[in-house]
Amino acid sequence: MNDSHLYAEPIEVSELKEGNLYFMLNYFDDDLLIPELQTLIFLGREVAGEKNSLLYFQDIESYRIRGPYPHSTDGPGDIFHCTDDQLGCIFRLDKAVSELQHCVRRREKQLPEGNS
Repeated sequence: MNDSHLYAEPIEVSELKEGNLYFMLNYFDDDLLIPELQTLIFLGREVAGEKNSLLYFQDIESYRIRGPYPHSTDGPGDIFHCTDDQLGCIFRLDKAVSELQHCVRRREKQLPEGNS
């Protein structure tokens, strides 16, 4: 249940644009009550000259400080890669916000008052 969001609408491969921001939303628990949101920039495919079809993302902090992988200074930062069918936790901002709103409603139903 952790990697499949009940109402989620993750990004489709055809919607990805190099240089655009996306948001990786994961949960620390099986009840989908403890979210983690990370801002990523889409780098593209085969960014370091590899012959694979992986999609590459970089965390926004290292991208802004060090520059885009593989041309970054002082190391690559956090680089994430996945296949086309592994985008279940990558969202546009509006869809990430929508999923977080669902999380708020789940928390309101399941957690004691003042804990949401």
